Amino acid sequence: MGQYWKLVNVDKSEKIPQRGAKMVEVLGFRDAKVVLSLLTVPNLKNGLAPERELRRTRVYNFYCRLVKLPQQVFDAIVAEISDPISILSLALTCSYFWRVLLPQVRAAICTIQAPWAGDRLVFVGDYASGVP
Repeated sequence: MGQYWKLVNVDKSEKIPQRGAKMVEVLGFRDAKVVLSLLTVPNLKNGLAPERELRRTRVYNFYCRLVKLPQQVFDAIVAEISDPISILSLALTCSYFWRVLLPQVRAAICTIQAPWAGDRLVFVGDYASGVP
């Protein structure tokens, strides 16, 4: 009779929802795909546009009312947005914002696609008490 295990993210006090699995089942079979999907940071090298085209895209998107805002006002608006989906939504409104928000877009995509990347993980057996 074996012990059942849970994978716990120590930094976020979360556990991967499982049906109750032995460590061999988690590491050796389909449950490992769940773990890998949380840890794999997407390759963004070819997927995001270069920032060097910023000036050209500002002229191209000048008729967008948000592009006409002074940069300080736009920066203040962006500073208030913490939700990665909202950052991506704003970035997708026009190509100028996509390039201005490129660092935030990269961070948002990584947050959405790899929420546990870089966090401390631990396997905890079902005999342990006090686990989040």
